[in-house]
Amino acid sequence: MKSRPASFFDLYRAGQVPESSIDDYVEAWHASGDDEDRPLSAFLGLTEDECAVWVMDGRTLPMLLAARQAGETLPVAVTRYLDMLRKAASLEDRAAILARSHWVNRHAAD
Repeated sequence: MKSRPASFFDLYRAGQVPESSIDDYVEAWHASGDDEDRPLSAFLGLTEDECAVWVMDGRTLPMLLAARQAGETLPVAVTRYLDMLRKAASLEDRAAILARSHWVNRHAAD
């Protein structure tokens, strides 16, 4: 079995790559063709749900990291993130709040 390099999220958690380098990993996944058989989420080192949350808002990587480190469920972490966005009351965040609110409602039973 071929060994795989550390995922983006493993390196990010270790402080070895900055948050912004995730785009390079996404490009590498797209360019890998048949050489990579994992879905993007696994390639990045995220669960499918974590990846879905990140795709909705690329600013969520620090929140995802904090949730993992605290052993917090993703719905709880996303709800806390939504509360922070609501308190900031930025017009740009309205779509992010709406999308994540729907996500939390679907995953609240998890």
